[in-house]
Amino acid sequence: MHNHRDSDVAKVWDSILRSDSEPISALKGKPGTTTPLYKKLFKKKGVYVIQDQSERIVYVGISGDGDKEGSLADRFWSHSISSSTINNRLTPLGLKVANCTVRVHVETNSRIRRRIEKYGIAVFDPPGNED
Repeated sequence: MHNHRDSDVAKVWDSILRSDSEPISALKGKPGTTTPLYKKLFKKKGVYVIQDQSERIVYVGISGDGDKEGSLADRFWSHSISSSTINNRLTPLGLKVANCTVRVHVETNSRIRRRIEKYGIAVFDPPGNED
């Protein structure tokens, strides 16, 4: 197993920030339809970065390992609900998750996901993450 040192995690972050961003609003389609973004992220585990329209990082998160909100698609779906904790943290800044974009890094190892997430929170200090 590869041991992710800080330099390895920094390289992952370089990759995340160079990756294409997707509007979170593209996750939801018409009732009874599945959007391409949802299909792409369904059953995928990883780290994600939510950015506002100026590309400022406003939240860093990871997918879970369980059945409830276990995939990236499920996490974004719940974050985009107006009463979500993340929306409540961003509202005072005039932001809504549904109007933001997301960048994703797929990572199946939960320990590595947590390291990447914590590094991003420490470096970028996103307003949507708790202190």
